[in-house]
Amino acid sequence: MSAPPPPSGGAMERIRAPPFPPRRRRAGHLSVVLVAAAAAAVAAVLGTAPNSVAGLPPPPPSPPWLAPRPAVSPKWIFPAPAAPVRLSDADFAEGPLPYPSAGVILFTDIPASKIRAYHPSTGKTTTWWAESGGANGLAWAPDGRLAVCQHVKRRIVLVSPGDPDRSEEVLLTHYRGRRLNSPNDIVWDEDGGFYFSDPPFGLRGQDKDPAKVLPFNGVYYMPPRRTGEALAAWRARLTLIDDRLPRPNGVALLDGALLVGDSALGGWYAYRRVNSRGGTGVRGWGRYGPAKKGWERRHLLTPRAPSTATARVGQRRGPLRRKKPSGVDGLTVVPARGDTGDRVYASGVGGVWVMDGRLRALGLFPTPGNAKQVTNVAVGGGWLYMTTDEGLWRVRVSG
Repeated sequence: MSAPPPPSGGAMERIRAPPFPPRRRRAGHLSVVLVAAAAAAVAAVLGTAPNSVAGLPPPPPSPPWLAPRPAVSPKWIFPAPAAPVRLSDADFAEGPLPYPSAGVILFTDIPASKIRAYHPSTGKTTTWWAESGGANGLAWAPDGRLAVCQHVKRRIVLVSPGDPDRSEEVLLTHYRGRRLNSPNDIVWDEDGGFYFSDPPFGLRGQDKDPAKVLPFNGVYYMPPRRTGEALAAWRARLTLIDDRLPRPNGVALLDGALLVGDSALGGWYAYRRVNSRGGTGVRGWGRYGPAKKGWERRHLLTPRAPSTATARVGQRRGPLRRKKPSGVDGLTVVPARGDTGDRVYASGVGGVWVMDGRLRALGLFPTPGNAKQVTNVAVGGGWLYMTTDEGLWRVRVSG
């Protein structure tokens, strides 16, 4: 079988978005209400705050669209022509990924340790990989193979979709001689390197598990392998970007910036690489927060449970029927097309948050059914696919 192309709107496509400006500070806790008809109101309520990095001069004023913001709460539900439909059951589903050449949607069933395939043409679900090593996040590698974060086996592997035996090539198992915690999500950049998150979710005792040997939960970058480079030498170049997020989770790329969701902090963060002189080579991007040497981090947005959202799509009043608000987890970026700009779909409190290419909240798809949370998302063929603790769902989207 020929190698599948990267899915439309996937992480390997270059996303067009304006450069990230320097951080703008704010002088206290301000409340922001995002209303679809008045996005410009965000700029009016942003102020200043002390510089979080000692010894750095305050940055110059910047446009407010990507300045750090307080927790926000959308007051409307993203319109949709129909309610979400449950496609397949699973005890805890994750990692939805379009597989265009096969005409299926792959997703992981973590407790069953399987990768399943939903066939839109027939409505059936089949088992694509019967023993996946506790697969979580999935992504297409540049060579067309499937990259799998095996969060039970604590490693990242490549699998050829044309191999019926699903033979594995192990990419990574350790960082500086210590076993990884539990690789969770992965995304490739246009240079052929990849980013991944490594929380402790695959360990029974999480941070207290005796098998956990790394004293942190990290976000990493693996540079592309050089021609003729030995595997051990390549693995030794694994770069730790951040070791301060308590539960790094979903990852995606937006115009070269890495977006990371943290489930414990309940927010989304952005990272860019800096050069030896402390700059990034990107106009308007300055130092804004602590991360590992050579990288910088910015807090983008902390979602808050919708206060006046409705359980019925398209209306504006009534409580959101959720026993517990779902947390920040996976996300995906869909590039601009036609009259529709870039879209970021991110699982967060209350369901799937929809944001534009400037990270301004547009609305919310509520968590479907009786699920406790949306774990991850993918977009393909005009559908938003959502995995939850109940299975795989989809709802029609326009952009």
